[in-house]
Amino acid sequence: MQKNTTVETGFRYGVMCGCISMVYSLIIMLLPISINLQQQLGYVAIIFLIVYIFISQKSYKKSQDGFMSYSEGVKIASLLSLISTGINSFFFYLYYSFIDTYRYYLYAKSDR
Repeated sequence: MQKNTTVETGFRYGVMCGCISMVYSLIIMLLPISINLQQQLGYVAIIFLIVYIFISQKSYKKSQDGFMSYSEGVKIASLLSLISTGINSFFFYLYYSFIDTYRYYLYAKSDR
């Protein structure tokens, strides 16, 4: 079996998690529900991140013949979170800047 590095594992699963979270967020934004409910459903994306961290570390551990140090686990989780968050941030920037500018205007105008 091929031995993966922490960077390869974190990057691969970070891209997968980011893409799934992006599609999930897009579906939530396109549903005709209130913004408050959209925010509450948006917290489910955190569950995606936690599940992908678990799956990526399990995959890495399997490729390393059942051994993974604590620092390797932290590296994988950090890189996965960074990549996933970067993909989602870029997606939201494009979405609110070019696709749905009116919703951003309403959000910025609200009293919060």
